Amino acid sequence: MLSTAQNVVMVVLNVVVLIALLVFGVFAVYNNRPNFELTPEHLYDQQKGQQWGIWVFVFIIISWLVTLPGVFWTLGDGWVQALWWIELASNIASLVCCCASIFYYHRLNTRPHD
Repeated sequence: MLSTAQNVVMVVLNVVVLIALLVFGVFAVYNNRPNFELTPEHLYDQQKGQQWGIWVFVFIIISWLVTLPGVFWTLGDGWVQALWWIELASNIASLVCCCASIFYYHRLNTRPHD
C-alpha cells in the first residue's frame, strides 16, 4: 500500500504538472507561429521549444500509462511502489521539459526582430 505521504506528494505533483502543462500550452500556441519573419536565431528557439515539447508529451503519456495497471488489476505492494516511482520520475521529467520548452518559446518571443 502507498503511504498517505506518497499519495499527497503525487496529488500535489500532478496539480503542479497540470499547471505547467497549461502554461506550456499557452506558450506553445502563442509562440509557435510568431507575427514576424524568423531569423536563424528565432528558428533555433522555435525548434528547441518544439523538441522539448515533444518530450513533455512523451513523459506525460508514460505517467498516465503507469496508472492503468492499478485501475484494471489488483497489484502487489512491490508493483504499486515501482509504478509510483516511475510515475514520480516521469512527472518530474515532464516538468523539466515543460520549463525548457517554455524557456525557448519565451526567448523566441522576446528576442529582438525587425
